[in-house]
Amino acid sequence: MELIKLLEESLRTLEKVIANADRQHQLPRRPWHNDADRFGPSVDVLPEVAGDFKQTLAECDTLLNDHSRFQYSQAGFVENIRWWSSVEGDVNNLKERVRFHMMKLTFVAKPFEIQLLLGIKHELQELREDVNEIRTILVNGFQNRNTSSSADLQSFQVPYELASRFADALQANRPPSFQDRGDIPLKEGFDALVYHFADSTIEFNPRPEMRQQAPDEPQYLNLVKARWIAQVIKESASFRFAGPDSLWADYLKELEDDIRGQFRRFDTGQLVPPPPDRVALLPHGCFSIWVVEAAPVRPLDLAEQRPLEEKIVELALPGTFGTRQSTVTVFRKSESKMRLVKTTKDDQNQYFHHEVETPLNIESDRLIPTYATPGDPSTATNNVMLCSSEGQDPVWYSLKDPADVLQFQRALTGFRVSHQMLNISWSIEGSSKPSKSGRGSLQFWHLKPFQPIGEDGERSLDTSSISTRSPQSPTPSAALTRYSTGLSASTTLFSTGSVASTVNGPRGDGTALLRPELPRILIFTMCEGMYTFLQLKIDTNLFINPKATKKNSTVVIETKAKKIDFVKLCVKELYSWNLACFRHPRHPEMRKLETIKQGSEAASKILEITSKKYIVLTFPGPTGPAGKQSFSNETVWTEDREHSLPHLEKEEFCKEFDSLAKLRDVDQSIYNRTLMEKKHKANNPGSPGLLRKQSAPEACQEAIVDSA
Repeated sequence: MELIKLLEESLRTLEKVIANADRQHQLPRRPWHNDADRFGPSVDVLPEVAGDFKQTLAECDTLLNDHSRFQYSQAGFVENIRWWSSVEGDVNNLKERVRFHMMKLTFVAKPFEIQLLLGIKHELQELREDVNEIRTILVNGFQNRNTSSSADLQSFQVPYELASRFADALQANRPPSFQDRGDIPLKEGFDALVYHFADSTIEFNPRPEMRQQAPDEPQYLNLVKARWIAQVIKESASFRFAGPDSLWADYLKELEDDIRGQFRRFDTGQLVPPPPDRVALLPHGCFSIWVVEAAPVRPLDLAEQRPLEEKIVELALPGTFGTRQSTVTVFRKSESKMRLVKTTKDDQNQYFHHEVETPLNIESDRLIPTYATPGDPSTATNNVMLCSSEGQDPVWYSLKDPADVLQFQRALTGFRVSHQMLNISWSIEGSSKPSKSGRGSLQFWHLKPFQPIGEDGERSLDTSSISTRSPQSPTPSAALTRYSTGLSASTTLFSTGSVASTVNGPRGDGTALLRPELPRILIFTMCEGMYTFLQLKIDTNLFINPKATKKNSTVVIETKAKKIDFVKLCVKELYSWNLACFRHPRHPEMRKLETIKQGSEAASKILEITSKKYIVLTFPGPTGPAGKQSFSNETVWTEDREHSLPHLEKEEFCKEFDSLAKLRDVDQSIYNRTLMEKKHKANNPGSPGLLRKQSAPEACQEAIVDSA
């Protein structure tokens, strides 16, 4: 920040110079004065002399904007380290460039003002010589007038050993515009002169009382180097061609005056030069001449994780063109805000890198499950659409296979799809009315948000890599293994359990416990011409009635309570069929719709919370289209209908239902035990805790949960 302020002061000084010259121009002029050329060639040369400070400031602004979230967020220690390590090189690069611009503007301001206000160069030179002579008389006295040449640059000869090493360094890392020592390019030459002089003895403040009058060897060497570069520039063809009236000439004189002033500090005894042998022993890098242009600030890689966000999933997209490969990465910034980045790279062209970023607020934007659009399953795609709350600005993601679609869906909703079945018939209480029956896709949902992916590509607690079995190698039905959430030795459970957090209340500190989310069944269907979601939560009263299920292809879901409560959400337009309404945490649109009285909602969107006695699910026969998908360690298995009979579909459904019911009981058991322990601790301060004997099933459940 300090360097930016110094640069601002230098720019304001230059602005005052130009404003002053412009005011002088407003005075009465000769009639033959050329108005278009009132400032001469100096203004044309100034950008080359001062450098492109606008580009540097623009890159500073870009860097700050890209990482502005860090500035206004409560970042922890780890986030601070991660942020600094990712941008440290760019920050140091920009700091050095800002400092360089500031120094060049400081040195060029005075000669630029002289060029603008004075047109007779020879008078300026005579005036400068007179002023120097008067200054010498005032400082050294009249009797030392003739000995004042000791302060002149011509009196100081660069030692041969140093001059030889400077000449060798002139040929190293040279810019393309430099070909011969006799013709030093002016811009690069003056950049080198200012750069090394800025790091010379002008930065050294002596402390005679502590006998600290000798600057560091590199500082003294840079002063000698600046003297040598100034002489080389003066002898170059480009400088002579620019002429004695050019801004370059005044620029060099200003720098020579400052260099002379530094040598005068040694002549007057203010500073003491370091021993020559120690200067000669400095490494070769200290003798470098040219300023190596720093690489521009690298553009922010959108697919890199930023501070205060988590990378939760990265999925490969279908090949786009030839050797180009695309991926989509999802970053979680908060419970509702995410950042999606689509990246395309070319295996044969390392310079091809295309990225598109899509910010997403899952509470206001929509997630349209176009892959589950009711209709002919043979026309199903792996597409998902995102759009705004008004259905505008659609963004399509075409994923490689159904498993990736469900991983993408999980990243945005927080629910893992443990099982999916297509082309399922459903009816409420066995009715065939269009409002109470239909056909569609079915998914089992269990709350299990993605854990963040670490820098090593591994997740904490949970692995979500996906592999897809080739359709050319079908697996026999008897050999199918699927992801089961049941309590078996070969199963790994991740229970969301309950979330405990400390809260401050009017009676002191306390602990807030969130009840575990129930697993659920979600059906994607059409109902009376409207796109419809049916959601059925698997609570403790829900069960599959084996006696009522007489047919091999039918399942009847009943409840121990009086009636089953389920949610039915219908919309007319596809862009309003928002799956995000069922996400976790609860979507505000669902809260809003549930407060609307039945019949008062617009016909384009209808929400019903209905109580019925039972629901019937019917699985398709062997002649129907393919439709079952299940997951074993997040692996997709697909089968032709000829290998998947209805009773196998029914069996898979029942197993998944029972598994999620057991997992629900695990979550509820942990919640109840935690609640009892918190109550016991609150009522018995200082108590070691609630001790009780566990039953064998509970111990088994805990072991499974802990292993995750």
